[in-house]
Amino acid sequence: MTVRRLLPVVVALFAAACTRPRAVPTPPMPPGALGAGPTVAVASEIRIEAPQAGQAVSSPVGVAGRVAGLAPGRQVAAQVRAADAGGGLRWLGNSLMQVDAGSGTFSGRVDYALEAPGAGLVEVMVIDPATGTVLDRQTIAVTLDAEP
Repeated sequence: MTVRRLLPVVVALFAAACTRPRAVPTPPMPPGALGAGPTVAVASEIRIEAPQAGQAVSSPVGVAGRVAGLAPGRQVAAQVRAADAGGGLRWLGNSLMQVDAGSGTFSGRVDYALEAPGAGLVEVMVIDPATGTVLDRQTIAVTLDAEP
């Protein structure tokens, strides 16, 4: 009798877990995006002021800038990624940024570990924490120092 009463609850919980919204995947990077070229933007209201595109950085990477029109409840996060041997990108670290709601300025640090120096990206994103959806992103190419 107890199993009969619990079964609908278990089924409802399972169904709710399966329909939870998922984060938007990172779009593929255009050719040459890992070079020391200009900022790679995707319709962004984010301006990264530090580090500069092409700059050599080490862990922890100091990240700073401005975001225009940040809606209440949204978060700003940064991540560091490196090129892997197959030409893809490998995640190295991420962190939430501190944001001044009045001015839209953000800052923070991202720790990472990397065996050998090489090309990488610093990406800043505006995130809806309720769904995990990336609403906006700005990416710059940097040179990552090795950090054990």
